[in-house]
Amino acid sequence: MSRVAEATESSPYTVTPTAEGFDLRTDIGNKQWLDRLRSQGVAQAHLHRVAVEVNTYGITSDSRDLSWGAGVPVLATPRDVRKAARGRRAEMATDGPAAGSPVADDALAFDAGRRTIVAVGEEMGLIHRQSGRRLEIVLTAVAIIATVAISFAVAVWVLFLR
Repeated sequence: MSRVAEATESSPYTVTPTAEGFDLRTDIGNKQWLDRLRSQGVAQAHLHRVAVEVNTYGITSDSRDLSWGAGVPVLATPRDVRKAARGRRAEMATDGPAAGSPVADDALAFDAGRRTIVAVGEEMGLIHRQSGRRLEIVLTAVAIIATVAISFAVAVWVLFLR
């Protein structure tokens, strides 16, 4: 966790410990980043939950729509974003309190937080285990293929070999 915190030190993310590992989330509560996020009209906040075991870790990611009411960020209900998500890129703020400073850029792309976690995990020699959902999908596909193959074999036997 401390290595990820160091890697995200000057970014719009915050790291908080959890019972399973840690969370990496968009730091919309930090005044420094709040002004920058608002000035760029950033529309999503991200949360990456990391479960760490002895030599492995897993990441579950979530994204929430972010709206701005009277300059205050308002998070929408969570939604599952395990599918590919598009990031936002902003080069420099041109006016306001963040003028001339790098703002949201690639650091706020949905997968930026995940990339940081994976990079630190690789440096530490940890194995990134895929989410249980992917395993469920693979096992379901295998079961369907096996069922079709067995059904086909039985049909061939009944029709031609009997």
